[in-house]
Amino acid sequence: MGFLQRRPLTTVLKPILCQFGCAVLEYDAERFCKVVLLFEVKDFHFLTFITLSPLFPQQQAPKVVLQSLYHNSPREPYSMELTDLSYNSQWNAEEMVRHIKQGILQNVSSFQTASIKTAL
Repeated sequence: MGFLQRRPLTTVLKPILCQFGCAVLEYDAERFCKVVLLFEVKDFHFLTFITLSPLFPQQQAPKVVLQSLYHNSPREPYSMELTDLSYNSQWNAEEMVRHIKQGILQNVSSFQTASIKTAL
Protein backbone atom coordinates (compact mmCIF):
# COMPACT_ATOMS: atom_id res chain seq x y z
CA MET A 1 0.00 0.00 0.00
CA GLY A 2 1.51 3.33 -1.06
CA PHE A 3 1.60 6.48 1.03
CA LEU A 4 -1.30 8.11 -0.82
CA GLN A 5 -3.44 5.06 -0.12
CA ARG A 6 -2.45 5.12 3.58
CA ARG A 7 -3.01 8.83 4.07
CA PRO A 8 -6.69 8.58 5.16
CA LEU A 9 -5.61 5.97 7.70
CA THR A 10 -2.78 8.07 9.10
CA THR A 11 -5.05 11.12 9.42
CA VAL A 12 -7.36 9.15 11.74
CA LEU A 13 -4.57 7.42 13.64
CA LYS A 14 -3.03 10.73 14.75
CA PRO A 15 -6.15 12.00 16.62
CA ILE A 16 -6.65 8.54 18.14
CA LEU A 17 -3.12 8.65 19.52
CA CYS A 18 -3.63 12.23 20.75
CA GLN A 19 -7.06 11.60 22.30
CA PHE A 20 -6.22 8.25 23.93
CA GLY A 21 -2.44 8.64 24.36
CA CYS A 22 -1.94 6.88 27.70
CA ALA A 23 -4.49 4.20 26.80
CA VAL A 24 -2.68 3.11 23.62
CA LEU A 25 -1.15 -0.35 24.03
CA GLU A 26 -0.09 -0.83 20.43
CA TYR A 27 -0.79 0.28 16.90
CA ASP A 28 0.15 -0.83 13.41
CA ALA A 29 2.94 1.59 12.45
CA GLU A 30 3.34 0.08 8.99
CA ARG A 31 -0.17 -0.12 7.56
CA PHE A 32 -1.80 2.30 10.06
CA CYS A 33 -4.95 0.20 10.22
CA LYS A 34 -5.21 -1.05 13.82
CA VAL A 35 -5.00 0.40 17.33
CA VAL A 36 -5.39 -1.44 20.64
CA LEU A 37 -6.39 0.61 23.69
CA LEU A 38 -6.71 -0.26 27.38
CA PHE A 39 -9.57 1.47 29.17
CA GLU A 40 -10.79 1.60 32.75
CA VAL A 41 -14.29 2.85 33.49
CA LYS A 42 -15.57 2.59 37.08
CA ASP A 43 -13.00 -0.10 37.96
CA PHE A 44 -13.88 -2.19 34.89
CA HIS A 45 -10.88 -2.75 32.60
CA PHE A 46 -11.23 -3.72 28.96
CA LEU A 47 -9.39 -3.61 25.66
CA THR A 48 -10.68 -1.76 22.63
CA PHE A 49 -9.59 -2.77 19.14
CA ILE A 50 -10.11 -0.15 16.42
CA THR A 51 -9.56 -1.46 12.90
CA LEU A 52 -9.68 0.53 9.67
CA SER A 53 -10.40 -1.41 6.49
CA PRO A 54 -8.92 -0.63 3.07
CA LEU A 55 -12.36 0.82 2.19
CA PHE A 56 -12.11 3.42 4.98
CA PRO A 57 -13.22 6.22 5.07
CA GLN A 58 -15.46 6.40 1.99
CA GLN A 59 -17.19 3.02 2.15
CA GLN A 60 -16.68 1.57 5.59
CA ALA A 61 -16.70 2.82 9.17
CA PRO A 62 -13.99 1.83 11.64
CA LYS A 63 -14.58 -1.53 13.31
CA VAL A 64 -14.61 -1.17 17.11
CA VAL A 65 -14.48 -4.26 19.33
CA LEU A 66 -14.50 -4.27 23.14
CA GLN A 67 -12.84 -7.21 24.92
CA SER A 68 -13.13 -8.00 28.62
CA LEU A 69 -9.98 -8.58 30.64
CA TYR A 70 -11.95 -10.56 33.23
CA HIS A 71 -14.50 -12.77 31.51
CA ASN A 72 -14.26 -15.54 28.96
CA SER A 73 -16.76 -17.17 26.70
CA PRO A 74 -16.15 -20.92 26.32
CA ARG A 75 -12.98 -20.58 24.22
CA GLU A 76 -11.82 -16.97 24.22
CA PRO A 77 -12.11 -13.66 26.07
CA TYR A 78 -15.59 -12.17 25.92
CA SER A 79 -15.82 -9.49 23.23
CA MET A 80 -18.48 -7.38 21.58
CA GLU A 81 -18.36 -5.43 18.32
CA LEU A 82 -19.98 -2.00 18.45
CA THR A 83 -22.19 -2.03 15.37
CA ASP A 84 -24.35 0.98 16.22
CA LEU A 85 -21.68 3.68 16.15
CA SER A 86 -22.51 6.96 14.43
CA TYR A 87 -20.49 7.39 11.25
CA ASN A 88 -20.31 9.80 8.35
CA SER A 89 -17.50 9.58 5.81
CA GLN A 90 -17.57 13.40 5.54
CA TRP A 91 -16.52 13.92 9.17
CA ASN A 92 -12.99 15.08 9.80
CA ALA A 93 -10.70 12.76 11.75
CA GLU A 94 -11.19 14.51 15.10
CA GLU A 95 -14.97 14.23 14.79
CA MET A 96 -14.72 10.52 13.93
CA VAL A 97 -12.59 9.92 17.01
CA ARG A 98 -15.02 11.88 19.18
CA HIS A 99 -17.91 9.70 17.96
CA ILE A 100 -15.88 6.53 18.54
CA LYS A 101 -15.15 7.65 22.10
CA GLN A 102 -18.83 8.48 22.70
CA GLY A 103 -19.87 5.08 21.36
CA ILE A 104 -17.41 3.28 23.62
CA LEU A 105 -18.58 5.18 26.71
CA GLN A 106 -22.26 4.62 25.85
CA ASN A 107 -21.74 0.86 25.55
CA VAL A 108 -19.44 0.13 28.52
CA SER A 109 -22.22 -0.59 30.99
CA SER A 110 -24.08 -3.04 28.73
CA PHE A 111 -20.79 -4.64 27.69
CA GLN A 112 -19.78 -5.14 31.32
CA THR A 113 -23.17 -6.65 32.19
CA ALA A 114 -23.06 -9.01 29.20
CA SER A 115 -19.51 -10.11 29.98
CA ILE A 116 -20.46 -10.92 33.59
CA LYS A 117 -23.47 -12.96 32.43
CA THR A 118 -21.21 -14.94 30.10
CA ALA A 119 -18.96 -15.87 33.01
CA LEU A 120 -21.84 -17.22 35.12
